[in-house]
Amino acid sequence: MEYNSFNLAKIDRVPSTNSNIDIKLEATPQPHPDFSLEYFLFRFWCGDSALREDRYVTRKRLALQAVGVDNGDRDALRLNNQIRAYQQAYELVLNADNVTLDLICRINGLVCTQHKESGRIRSSQNFVGKRDNQPVYVPPSTGALPDLVDDLISYINDDSIEAIPRMIVAHSQFLLIHPFQDGNGRTARIIMDAMLYRTYGASYLSLSLQRLDNNARYIDTIQKFKTNIPKGLGDSYWAEGFSLISSFKDEANQIIKQADLEIKGKLAFFDHDKDVLSLCRTLWQRPIIYQQDIPGCEFWTEGRLAKAVNTLVQAGILSLRKLLKPEGEMILECPIIFKAWKKIDDMVLGIQES
Repeated sequence: MEYNSFNLAKIDRVPSTNSNIDIKLEATPQPHPDFSLEYFLFRFWCGDSALREDRYVTRKRLALQAVGVDNGDRDALRLNNQIRAYQQAYELVLNADNVTLDLICRINGLVCTQHKESGRIRSSQNFVGKRDNQPVYVPPSTGALPDLVDDLISYINDDSIEAIPRMIVAHSQFLLIHPFQDGNGRTARIIMDAMLYRTYGASYLSLSLQRLDNNARYIDTIQKFKTNIPKGLGDSYWAEGFSLISSFKDEANQIIKQADLEIKGKLAFFDHDKDVLSLCRTLWQRPIIYQQDIPGCEFWTEGRLAKAVNTLVQAGILSLRKLLKPEGEMILECPIIFKAWKKIDDMVLGIQES
């Protein structure tokens, strides 16, 4: 069955340049130098199943798989691979001088490996969603893609336009163009989030949180950009989204600060050196120690590592745990950090379920 594609126009620079969208990001330092809330949330944005069946994959399962515990957890392996690919694509944007067609294709290729046209601009018509056996939206034809994509890339790189309205318009236009057969949402999300994070640092947090709150409204807001950029930019959806991420950051940062204070409080009763402090910092990235494999400590002597680990065990920061699989294997884990991480994950899932 054939559908009539939408004749999308190039971006009108004037409305977005003169936008009266009034969104300010307050400077927000990271609550801990070795913990990034933006990166922490990648697990929810990195794949189609991340907020469906993979939402039940716990942080502990992800950590066990990441340190090399061979327990046959295929769900954790799949999700960890998606997270790594998403982070790699995100950092491509962070480190790029400009967004280019090659960069966009590389991003899509990384986060959408399952499609045969992954990483290539689509060569056939696609459509978005279905309602009453009809597509919700039919993107522009393949013949219109080269000019639309070139215009979009030029707009993304136009620093004369304020970053927030520019990225909102670019994100919406990307989704309306739908240049790939699959993975358009993830690709568009990475570009917007990485560009705004590059501008605002830890003051920014992914607007995907707002989409969790009301996905139908997100879609309706994007649709407004088809014919009226000022109407799309002026929609209260965006201001409400930035308000949500501000309150979310405040609460999540407080959770991390409290956990860090609890660790420091326990450590205060024991003599400790810089090795112990270094090991504590490492735990914020990976709260499990397995077979003495600890990033950043590869060149420590066995005695040096054992001394630092023993101090954290005595202080009640690390706990010894026997694994069911592989049977008899032992790990050391930091319950304080896992507890803090679960609280933040529960906050995200609470938004989705509200």
